[in-house]
Amino acid sequence: EMIHLLHVSISRKVTVQTNFMKGLPAIEGDPAQIQQVAMNLILNASESLDEGTGGVVTVSTMILHCTEEYLGRSHALYQAPEGNYVCLEVSDTGCGMSEDVLTKLFDPFFTTKFTGRGLGMSAVLGIMRGHKGAILVDSIPGKGTTIQVLFPMAGVSFTHAAQGEAS
Repeated sequence: EMIHLLHVSISRKVTVQTNFMKGLPAIEGDPAQIQQVAMNLILNASESLDEGTGGVVTVSTMILHCTEEYLGRSHALYQAPEGNYVCLEVSDTGCGMSEDVLTKLFDPFFTTKFTGRGLGMSAVLGIMRGHKGAILVDSIPGKGTTIQVLFPMAGVSFTHAAQGEAS
């Protein structure tokens, strides 16, 4: 639903690609907050692209089996249990982030844009913590960024998780 709404908010030079897994299991959460997470991630990804040449933002959904080691990189919940998660992944071909920017990414009011912004990623972090989820960020300066937000599946015990791993 949101992809159509976002097209009016992002540059016409940005291509939004989607790769949505069919039959995703349910998650427990507030739909408005989950929509806010998706919107913040997609808008940030589109703003990281060069205004003159544009680029690609890819929005994907999937199920990931995540190991404790993989989840140890999370910014939202450092002791998220190993298991299956519903993943929303937003990738861009933008400018990427330096190590310095990555360390401040979730700080309230931190922005690389104009003053008066900077609450988006702080809000995403708070929402993911509230949903007992995880958020992982991979970024390479000059190459782009991939952010995964991981939501626990509704009614699934982490002690009986399926095989396959996120790395």
